[in-house]
Amino acid sequence: MTATQPKTQKATEGKVYRAKVTGRHAITLPAELCRQLGIEVGDFVQIELGGDTAVLRPVEEVPITAIRGIMKKYYPDTASNQAFLQEERSGWDEREALYDRIREGAWQNEELSND
Repeated sequence: MTATQPKTQKATEGKVYRAKVTGRHAITLPAELCRQLGIEVGDFVQIELGGDTAVLRPVEEVPITAIRGIMKKYYPDTASNQAFLQEERSGWDEREALYDRIREGAWQNEELSND
């Protein structure tokens, strides 16, 4: 939807829209219907079946979907991301042991090192 197409607040009750199913089972929704439902390019829709009736509804964006790709500039591929995670995880046990010693007060009696 562009800025020049205002989003209509209330859908027209009882109006029937038609769409053609392509050879790849894709359906192009009429622009008016999309405006009525607030559906934009790239949005997902949910289709609920009830007998021989299908009800189409816009799907609310899942929060995790909104941040997908946010780290792409730091980890451009899966391999670099996995390498970072493996490096981080490799030190977890040592850091936990150090934190346990700190919580137990060992840091008051001895010098702690991170080696």
